[in-house]
Parts: sequence; structure tokens; C-alpha cells
Amino acid sequence: MSRTGAIDKDLLVNYLATGTATSGQDYQVLPGSVIIPAGQLTADIVITPINNPTSVWPKTVTLLLSDSPSYNIYNNNSATIQIVDLRLPVVTLQTVNPTVNESGGVGVFTVRRSGVLTNMTNSLSVYFEVGGTAWEGTDYAPIGTNVVIPAGSATTSITIQPIEDRFRERRDVSGEEDVIIQLRPGTNYLLGAVTDGTMLIVDNDANDLPSVGFMLRSSSGREDDGPPSLAPPFRTSRFRSNTGSPAAAASRT
Repeated sequence: MSRTGAIDKDLLVNYLATGTATSGQDYQVLPGSVIIPAGQLTADIVITPINNPTSVWPKTVTLLLSDSPSYNIYNNNSATIQIVDLRLPVVTLQTVNPTVNESGGVGVFTVRRSGVLTNMTNSLSVYFEVGGTAWEGTDYAPIGTNVVIPAGSATTSITIQPIEDRFRERRDVSGEEDVIIQLRPGTNYLLGAVTDGTMLIVDNDANDLPSVGFMLRSSSGREDDGPPSLAPPFRTSRFRSNTGSPAAAASRT
């Protein structure tokens, strides 16, 4: 809770509590007001959870500021916290090798579960999203959208297997493409501090294919000059036919 303006006096601020959590069952009853002491800009409202084995977690507590003749209310007039179950494992992501070569090797992301009360006797499905400039199924083998941490284990891996091709990646700008993994929330686990990772796939392709590109990124012309052209340049040079006589040459730029 914070305030602006004069701070020479105590300020009593009132609030209402709502949310999916139940006061007195899921968290200790709140007084409904807090005092910002004189000389201070802020004051804390402490939510103390109650260990209730019959509750189904997670649950939320939302505080709404109440009107008072002693203060005006900001636009940000509410705040929400989430109470989670300590019995749920905390899941994190680790990028084991941030770079993998297209010509060989594999990249590995490690998904790990931890927690004081984590039960590892059961398997755990963890879901994730895939992004980046590399194309799944074209630049690397498909990896799906979830992995399973086996029973009795704390970790599992998401494996990036590059697919060899003849094409220079990313228009030969950097020779690299990336794979981004982002863990998604789940009902049977909590997300930890690190839930995303990036891996670079380094290109190894040579000059066995021609390179094409536009000579100009943009151009302009008069309306009566005919349609503009952004076609790649085309050139041929004079050559000699098999009979030894010169053959016509074409040239267009």
C-alpha cells in the first residue's frame, strides 16, 4: 500500500477482501484497514495462509480499496495474490548447451522438478510452447508440446535434433536460427524462477546454391511510367555455339 502527498500524519486506509480463498479457512482474517505511519510512504498488508488439507489449491486473495473522506484512490485500486499448495512440485527449465551445429550433435533443454514436499513416486507431465526463427520439422525434428518426468526422477530432457539441409539460414545474414522453449502453467505443478530458454542452430551450408535478392529495397515511379518492377536482376553474356559461330547474347538489368 502506498500514498503520495503529505506524509506528516498517520493515514488510515480501508479495504475489502475477496477472491476464491476463504477468510479464516485458507488465510488468517484481515482487519479491513491498514495505517500508513507518519513519515512513511508505504505500509504492508500481510496475508498469512492457513494449512488447510481439505482445500483445493491454488486460490486467490484480492484486496479492493474502500472510499474514505481522508484520501483519494488511484486508478490501481486492487491487488491480488495467489496461495499455492506446497505439495506441488516447482518446475524449471535449463538450457544445457545454448548452441548446436546443423551438421551434427543435439541440443538439450532440461526440465527439472523440485520442492521440499515434492512427491517423485509419480510421473509428471510438463507442458511447453515452442518459438524462435527455426522451423520445427524443417530445421529440427518435431518435439511436441509436452514432456514427461518419469516416476522416481527429478528431470527429463527436451532434445533438439537439427535437420541437415543445403540452404543458408536466415537469408545468409547470420547463419544462425534459434529455438525458444517456454514452460506453460499446469494444474499439478508450479513454475519456478527460470521457465524459458533459447538455443542457436548454427548453419554449416556452403556455396553450392546460387544466391538471389532484390537490388533495391524500395523504389518509386510516375503513375504513367507503367508498372514498377522489383524483379531480381537477370544477366547473360555472349557465348559461342557448338558450331563455332557467335550466338546472340541477352542482357537485362
